[in-house]
Amino acid sequence: MKRLSSAIVNKSSVRIAVLLILISILAGTQIVKVAEANPIPWCFNPVMTITIQSPENETINSLPVSVSFTSQGDWQFSVSDDSTQSWVRSFFYVLDGQDMGTSGVRFASTKTTTISEQGSRYSYNFNGQAYLTNLTDGPHSITVYYGAVNNISYVGSPQERIIYNTAWQATSQFYVHSKLAPSPAPTQTPSPIPTTNPSTSSNPILASNFLSNKIFLIAVLSIVGLFAVIAAVIVYKRVKTRTIG
Repeated sequence: MKRLSSAIVNKSSVRIAVLLILISILAGTQIVKVAEANPIPWCFNPVMTITIQSPENETINSLPVSVSFTSQGDWQFSVSDDSTQSWVRSFFYVLDGQDMGTSGVRFASTKTTTISEQGSRYSYNFNGQAYLTNLTDGPHSITVYYGAVNNISYVGSPQERIIYNTAWQATSQFYVHSKLAPSPAPTQTPSPIPTTNPSTSSNPILASNFLSNKIFLIAVLSIVGLFAVIAAVIVYKRVKTRTIG
């Protein structure tokens, strides 16, 4: 009788363990799908600030207008030129209220510097530069933002699709006066630890947020599976104790 009860308990424990593991796998699969559908940072409360240094707000500028920005982001942000990726993360700009999802112009020479300051909420400094030549005289606006484009070659074409978060942007209102003497090109002080155009293959520290999220999800899935096994063992011991009693 005791052997029969023990066999029943063993079968029940195995079924419970298998059920818990299947549930954890299904939950992990759904989380991975969510991550794949979000090529920009989406968990752990991602933080980024963007500052437009030029053109400054409410200033009068001659042609060409120099555009420069600085940005700080946490560990979830990166910039990549790897065209083999399904999504390429970068900084973009639009003029005069253009659609940020389909009209963004990519900053092609964004630089990244690691922040080594202890206790800082940010992990990386970003800065980029561009020049605007075909602008009419009068008021204009420029919006600089972070996002992910479906393919580098699609930028400026009808196929372009940029995923972005409106929290990670900055806008400057400025004027163009083409008869003004052109201002000298700005010079930038080199960063102490510059890393130009990092890619996920050349710099693992600056891996894309998608890769970072995927590693985290795998870790979460492993922990969930471990807890499922532990829970099954606990249930087995309790059922066995009650049967013996």
